[in-house]
Amino acid sequence: TAVSFLDGRNFVKQFAEGFEGRIGLDWNLSPSSVLGLKVQTAPGVYTFNSTGKNILSGDDNAQFNYLGSKSIMYDDWTQTDFSLDFNHQLDTLGSNFSIIADYTILPEYVNNKIYNGYYDASGKEVLPPNNYQNIDRSGSDLISTRANLTKKMNSSSSFETGLKFSQIKTFNDFLFKRDLTNNGVYVDDAELSNKFNYRELTYAGYFNYIKSIKKINMQLGLRVENTYLKGSSDKQFALNKSYLKVFPNISFDYKKNDDHDFQLNLTRRINRPGFFQMNPVRQYRDQYFYEQGNPGLVPDFAYKAELAYNYKSSFNTSFAYTYVENVILGYTKQIDSTKLTIETVKNMKYQSAFDYNVFYQKSLLKKWDVTMNAAISYLSYNGDIVGVAFHRTGFSSMANLTNVFLLGKHTKFEVSGQFNGPSIYGIIERKMNGIVNVALKFSLLKEK
Repeated sequence: TAVSFLDGRNFVKQFAEGFEGRIGLDWNLSPSSVLGLKVQTAPGVYTFNSTGKNILSGDDNAQFNYLGSKSIMYDDWTQTDFSLDFNHQLDTLGSNFSIIADYTILPEYVNNKIYNGYYDASGKEVLPPNNYQNIDRSGSDLISTRANLTKKMNSSSSFETGLKFSQIKTFNDFLFKRDLTNNGVYVDDAELSNKFNYRELTYAGYFNYIKSIKKINMQLGLRVENTYLKGSSDKQFALNKSYLKVFPNISFDYKKNDDHDFQLNLTRRINRPGFFQMNPVRQYRDQYFYEQGNPGLVPDFAYKAELAYNYKSSFNTSFAYTYVENVILGYTKQIDSTKLTIETVKNMKYQSAFDYNVFYQKSLLKKWDVTMNAAISYLSYNGDIVGVAFHRTGFSSMANLTNVFLLGKHTKFEVSGQFNGPSIYGIIERKMNGIVNVALKFSLLKEK
């Protein structure tokens, strides 16, 4: 069996700029009631330039030695958020009723041009280039409304309850164009163009009971969610799903004294796939690589037990075990006949993890603050990839150190570093790496 190899290297330059503006108003309707309004806008631009070289070896039938690729992407968006909230104090014990309504709109435009040239070992172009363009127009609308009630029954017990409704509507108009005659004129490719619409409705309710017994604080909670998903594409694709799920949570806090605090937490949480994870549109990086979402994804569910210890709010350590059912995981697959690599995402059977974390912060001197944190995990993945059974275990670790020096009344100097040990993420194996950051901060107008 003949085996061929593509050894790829890419050099990437990225630039992002943005602006954020906000305005808010509060009305005191009565001594116990407040109505607030906030508007926030955040336009942004992101550019991505990539040049790559994919060297082909082991294929005697190939008419070229390497593929030279170039990608130029421009991404422009504006996110605008509107928020309205009402807050009413019910009594002097701290009982409270609130209603919060949010609305977000996010239009986005992406233009990406990809150039592919075929060269021999001397750098001479030996085949016609293959150039194409992606134009992606998308938009998202998010509506969220929730009502919450907190009732203090006495000094040692209280309950919280609430209802929530949210709706996400997203559309994606993806146009794929080819330069068939290599003269800079791009023609629409109907086969690879796609229009995708997605809608998600969630209805939720929750109840928490909080009780204090001497040095022990206890919280028992339950959240119920009902979610509807609907998606459609002009490629004869339709998505219709719904699920009703229950999420309990239990926590105990034992405060031995002012210095020592112990916690136990048991939770079940949901992680829903994002819109782009489910979007079947192909996003090409070069001739031999593209990304594509998976509309068949389902949410994953995490069951977590955690034991933590705190000392004087400066030292914290914790040990946790997490089991994730249907874990959402990215992976790559190959089509050998075309030497194509596809990056996509799927639900694996499960992931489990044992995690140990430690955190410490201290003012060593009057003008020197130190923060340290470290974590180590033992991970296990189980499932299948392209129909082949997959099981993998391994360790991941990281450590972070931050030093902040006060140089003057309004000046701070910060030096930080992070070390990441060898780690695994599904089929991906990451090598050891590290980063060092240096920053100088000047504060004006008394930190205003």
